[in-house]
Amino acid sequence: MDWKAELAAQRAEKDAYFKDYDSPLDGELRKGFTGLKYWPVSERFRVQAKVERLPEGESFMMEVSRGQQRPMMKAAKLSFELDGKPYALIGYKAKRGPLAVHEKLFVPFRDGTSAKGSYGAGRYLDLEDEGANSLTLDFNQCYSPYCAYSDDFSCPLPPRENWLEVNIEAGEADLGRQCRGIGSRNCVPMPSLINEKPKLN
Repeated sequence: MDWKAELAAQRAEKDAYFKDYDSPLDGELRKGFTGLKYWPVSERFRVQAKVERLPEGESFMMEVSRGQQRPMMKAAKLSFELDGKPYALIGYKAKRGPLAVHEKLFVPFRDGTSAKGSYGAGRYLDLEDEGANSLTLDFNQCYSPYCAYSDDFSCPLPPRENWLEVNIEAGEADLGRQCRGIGSRNCVPMPSLINEKPKLN
């Protein structure tokens, strides 16, 4: 099965689950739900990334939408090009002692479509980590956190270092539910923040 057929099968399986009784969709979204929304599948957003392993012990507290914090570790820097321009994302792993090489990399990010076509607080990628020096970064696989569907969930917010100054018009699009809660301050469109420099300690 090629990657496009595999992606279509994954999306069909997810839609079937979201129609089920224990779906993460809230009552309003569940009414008349026919499937999640996606941008067209595109090879443009399927790129190779160079993997730079980061020193173990570089841990921090990732902000979560309900105001909590979650201990995480910066596991790898993923450097890639899109349309000839360089970008980078950090892949994280949960802080549970020494990093497990085969644990998936968690890559939360925001981009120019955030709150302008995709969920305002960002989207996620889960990447298999086999310990290689490169991997495929397929934004067609990116998905919205459960907070996009209901207030019953608490979701990690992408750190500023994972805000991409480019429109990632791939993967899951927004269902139109308003961004609420503590995380809502992160739900404004990216262009209004794109020139804002992070404060240095």
